[in-house]
Amino acid sequence: MTLSSELLPRRTGSALLGQPTPLPSRPRASAGRTLPYHTFDPVNLATLEELAQGLGLAVEHREPRDGLATAPVILIDADFWWTRREDRERGLCELLQRESRPVVIGVHGWQLDDDQLDWLEQNGVHARNRLDLEIVAILADELACLPADDGASVRTT
Repeated sequence: MTLSSELLPRRTGSALLGQPTPLPSRPRASAGRTLPYHTFDPVNLATLEELAQGLGLAVEHREPRDGLATAPVILIDADFWWTRREDRERGLCELLQRESRPVVIGVHGWQLDDDQLDWLEQNGVHARNRLDLEIVAILADELACLPADDGASVRTT
């Protein structure tokens, strides 16, 4: 499966019209929860740790050699996890086709083009071009909606 543009409809959200998308609320229920972050970029890791701290989240740093976390919510730095476009497309397809995967997946990467972002969003992945408070707050909200003792950390397809 490829992420070809002819398979994907265009996004129609307000962000495309130049209107800012309001940040989601940040419930305190996410305080004390951990967000696994898949990257080997120390700058992005430090940025996430700073953003997450303000939301009461801890960050679990994971590198590609560590494999995919078995947590209910994860964040992946696509630019450093998959450095070439072909690897990124293959890796994203494999991730979404896994028999079991995290319930909520966030992906960021400045190299993600509009077609890839659209495809990810259509497949239930929170995707952005950059690591910022918006995507971290969305993932914090998702974590807050899960039971603290969540035994179902992965979704089976």
